[in-house]
Amino acid sequence: VMFSKCLAVAKVAETCSRTMDVLAVEHAKTAFPAGPGGPQVMQPFPAALPAEVTDPFLMCDEFGPKEADGSSEGIPWHPHRGFHAVTYLKSGQGNHADSLGHHGRMKAGGLQWMSVGSGIEHTEGGGAPKGTMVHGFQIWVNLPAANKMDDPAYNEIPPEDVPEIATGNSCVMRLLAGNLTSPGGNHSATFETKTTVQMIDFEIGPGGSAEHVVPAEMETILCYLYRGSGKIQGREVSGQDLVQLNGGAEDRRFTVEAGAEGMGFILFAGKRLNEPIAWHGPFVMNTQTQIRQCFQDYQRGQLFRKKADFDYRAAHAARKL
Repeated sequence: VMFSKCLAVAKVAETCSRTMDVLAVEHAKTAFPAGPGGPQVMQPFPAALPAEVTDPFLMCDEFGPKEADGSSEGIPWHPHRGFHAVTYLKSGQGNHADSLGHHGRMKAGGLQWMSVGSGIEHTEGGGAPKGTMVHGFQIWVNLPAANKMDDPAYNEIPPEDVPEIATGNSCVMRLLAGNLTSPGGNHSATFETKTTVQMIDFEIGPGGSAEHVVPAEMETILCYLYRGSGKIQGREVSGQDLVQLNGGAEDRRFTVEAGAEGMGFILFAGKRLNEPIAWHGPFVMNTQTQIRQCFQDYQRGQLFRKKADFDYRAAHAARKL
């Protein structure tokens, strides 16, 4: 019932109009995704807008900017099933390891895209020198029902491989996912996703501006400001604001004007899945029966159908020493 109500609200909001109007501006809320006492983040969704409205995007947690304490320990090992887990690091560095046997250290500007599929466990964070400023985003993107039980896959994109496009007017775009057509040519992220999305990090200098055309098939259009202030489609916005634009507009372009201190925001554009969302902790499926199966599989040691053929936890611990 809740899914139907939220879907109805989203559909009513996405009315056909000529211009891409601002439908809502909501401020991100403080959240503790790992539970009370865990790391504190600013969460634009689902805290400010529910997942049924932001479909196919489930969650965005902004962590930092904050000084690292120099510890090699990050978030403890934990499981996932049924979505894409994305980490984008703006500054600092962080460790990562998973049950497929991957181990690495993300650098500032780098991106990690993990399609958790049928099941994976991982640990992340820690490893930044003491005093280093760490700032980034943990983003969850839903998987279509048909792909939720696919084998897990991992992509780590170093900063130099993230397409970067300077558009003039003091604007630089970094293409995190999807495809982008600009006056300078066509650009694609270095990996393909099973969910149709376009994610771009816009950095605009003081007094600069940008104009962007969103692909016609993408009905969800969100902009999350992580820095500065200015205007989006003429609407005044500031840091940690989440802007929802009308994905049903005929004119697919929107404009941005940065204030005196400049502006940084991430565009989340995507084609809605319009499927039921059943979400409990680290698992995102379509029914509560499937969620119960996730917990049963985890308790029985059957969640990780594809995994490394060595003790990946021990290997990660040894590398940290």
